Amino acid sequence: MMPPTLVQVIGMATMAKKVCDGHIGKSCKTLGGIIMTVAGAAVLAAPLGYLDAGTSLLVAGAALTVYGLSLLLHGLCLCPMCK
Repeated sequence: MMPPTLVQVIGMATMAKKVCDGHIGKSCKTLGGIIMTVAGAAVLAAPLGYLDAGTSLLVAGAALTVYGLSLLLHGLCLCPMCK
């Protein structure tokens, strides 16, 4: 079997784009804002003395990773809440 040509790949991508535009729903935007607020608060907590630097960066890194994964899921149209 021959691999698809470039024209076929572009056609498949165009058809997939018509089905899903990567739209982020209201609830996902709200959760994303909360996650980014947690990341910012964690970074701010270190200089204020609420968390040590390692814990602060760990929490902020985890929050940013979750946010990045959510953007990736929306880009691939795999979000179960927005379908």
